[in-house]
Amino acid sequence: MSRLRRTYNAETRVYFVTANTHRRKKLFLNKELSRIVVETLFFLHKKHWIRLLAYVVMPDHIHVLFEIIGKKNVSEVMHSIKSYTTQQMYKSRQGRDADIPRQGRDALAMGNNKHIGGASLSRRRMKKIWQDSFYDRVVDTDQYLHHLIHYIHYNPVRASLVKDPKDWNWSSYHAYEEKGFT
Repeated sequence: MSRLRRTYNAETRVYFVTANTHRRKKLFLNKELSRIVVETLFFLHKKHWIRLLAYVVMPDHIHVLFEIIGKKNVSEVMHSIKSYTTQQMYKSRQGRDADIPRQGRDALAMGNNKHIGGASLSRRRMKKIWQDSFYDRVVDTDQYLHHLIHYIHYNPVRASLVKDPKDWNWSSYHAYEEKGFT
């Protein structure tokens, strides 16, 4: 794991973030919705907003470990993740309700709980996808970084969703395994 070694100082902004779905609905049992979250994380990584270090998409929440690049702050990054995934989830829903589990359909159903901005969705009223808040911790040591990577990758095992982290598709575990870090 020495290739992950880094120096922590006032300029280093590495965060461990947990974001829950609204009312802890198990939306991410749906593969399409999980895919949208993962693609959003990679998009922000590719656009150099964040350096994505580890992630897992669980049925009702996500854990993300990232370093912020540039002048964004953790709230701006999380707002981007939540708002973009919400818009993409509603777009993907069109014509595909049969593929979304009942609980996911109910959460994505048109309602009057929250107004979501965006070009094609700005005038619609939709139910919330995400809880308003999120939990974040600053990562300030290598030891804590490595602990969090392990915690993230083994979260599906602890939740009894799989017996081995390699069996969970919505995680960065496979990237670490390919590089020999597991």
